[in-house]
Formats: sequence, structure tokens, C-alpha cells
Amino acid sequence: MTKVQVCGVRTVEDAIICENAGVDSLGFVNVEGRKRSVSLDKIKEMVENIGPMILSTLIAFPNNSDEIIKKATFTEVDAVQTYTLNIEELEKIKDQGFRVYKAVEINIKTGNLKIPVEDLSSFGEASDMIIFEPSFNDIVGGLGLQYNYEKTLTPYINYCKRFGIAGGLTPKNVVEALKIKPYSVDVSSGVELKLGIKSEEKVIEFIKRCKN
Repeated sequence: MTKVQVCGVRTVEDAIICENAGVDSLGFVNVEGRKRSVSLDKIKEMVENIGPMILSTLIAFPNNSDEIIKKATFTEVDAVQTYTLNIEELEKIKDQGFRVYKAVEINIKTGNLKIPVEDLSSFGEASDMIIFEPSFNDIVGGLGLQYNYEKTLTPYINYCKRFGIAGGLTPKNVVEALKIKPYSVDVSSGVELKLGIKSEEKVIEFIKRCKN
């Protein structure tokens, strides 16, 4: 059954709402300049207030593995999601006991990946999962960009032992992404009342669509 991660969680209250709704994982953004970004202290507080069955993911654009390991250790998250590191650095993070998700940017205008297709398998082996996320004008993450998930991603999924889908997902369109059987789906703006504030009703509906 497909896993569900709600990303861009900014408050303890929203973290608990998502946990009670049955989410599998929570994603916390720590990227300077991003509207859903929160401090490491806040991430640590949220992690401390969710139960042990919920995975926690630090989403970041680190310059190197040491930087993200330090942040992950402080916040006590279970996993890191990164866009910027090479295979060797991903393996260093895994050696420290963290799950590693490699986010791969996909240009929804052209359908092209930011990395060579032949590198997908290697990144898939070095990480626990590949997450496909759309980019626009060299910006990736938190944009709410919807696209044809099945048509765009089908050429790439056989290169991945596990893959997740992010970008523009909502309770209404997630069934389209589920057609290609992702290991996980990531949602952020699609379950919000307003920027950075999650809707309990939308979270519940999103999870229901995925689990049923």
C-alpha cells in the first residue's frame, strides 16, 4: 500500500492532526527563503511531540553530507530528503543510520530529468527511495505544480527500486499518481487551508483516497 507523507508541516498542532489522520510520515522543510521553512529547534519540537510510529523527514538543500548529518542528529529525524548531494555523500548519511531520499527534479515542460537517466539506478541504490518532484524556472519544491504523473514518470520508474511522487497532489488528483504504483506520495499545498496551515479535513480525505 502506498505510503503518505505530508510535507511543509510547521506546527506541533498540524503534526498531531496529520498523525491522528493516519499519515505515515511528516516532512519538515529547513531551507532558507522557503515559505514553509522552519527552524531546527521547531523541527526538533515537532519530532518530540509525534508518536514513534510516524516517520519524520528533514527536507534540505545541504552543501555537503556533514551539514545534513549535523542537522538530522540535532532534530532527531528518521530520514533526510535532499536534492543536492552526490552518491558518495548519500552513502555517508546512510552510514549514520538515517534513511535517505534522493529528490530528482523533473522539468514538467519537457519531461526531462535534471540528472542523466542512466544515473537513476545508481542513485536508487545509494538511497532508500527516489522522489520525483517538478521544477519550474530552476525552482523545485512547494510550488503546487500539477502535471500528468503517469505519462511523465512512466519512462523513468523502472530505473528505481522504490520511487515517490511529489508536486501538485491533492485529494482530487492523487488517484492519477497512484496508477503507476509509487511507494509513496508527498503532499503539501494540496492539503492546506492557507500557506503553511494544514486542513484536517483535506488530510483525512487525501489519506482515504490513498489507502482505499
